[in-house]
Amino acid sequence: MPRWKTWSRNGPGEFRGSSVSQDRATSGYIADRIDLTLECIRLHYLQGSRPGGASDNPLSSTLARWADFFELFEDFAGFVDFFLLDDLLAADGATIDFFLPFDGFTWWPLPRDAQEYAAYMGRTVSFVEARSDRMEAWVAGHRKGAEHTFALMG
Repeated sequence: MPRWKTWSRNGPGEFRGSSVSQDRATSGYIADRIDLTLECIRLHYLQGSRPGGASDNPLSSTLARWADFFELFEDFAGFVDFFLLDDLLAADGATIDFFLPFDGFTWWPLPRDAQEYAAYMGRTVSFVEARSDRMEAWVAGHRKGAEHTFALMG
C-alpha cells in the first residue's frame, strides 16, 4: 500500500506534528476553506519550502514540514491535476478562483453577513458539483483500464 494515501499525515512510527488537514481546519486565517488552503499550497510551490509569516502564507510552516509529500507532484499544476481541483482555478489555470473576495490572509475568512454567506455557499456548492462531475468523468475514462487490471488479478 502506498505510503501517501491522503494529504500529508504521520506515517507508522513517525511524528512530524499536525497534518495539513488539522492545521487548515484550526487556522483562523483559513477556517477549513478549500480555496484558501489551495492558495497556501500554490504559494508553497512558488516560494519553496521556506517558512514565511502568517500574513504571507498561514500554512507555510506546515507545508514546509511536509515538503516531501508536495514534491511527489513536482509542481502546483501536478498537485491540482492529481486531486482533480481544476474547478478551484481561475480562467488562467494558475491562480485561485476564491469563493469570497480575497485580499491576502488578513481578515477572518468566513462570511460576515447573510449576503456573503449566500455567495459563499453558492460558490461552494458549484465547486462540489463541478468536482463531482470531474471525478465521474475521470473514473469513466479510466474504468476500462481498471477492469482489465482487475481481470488480470483475479
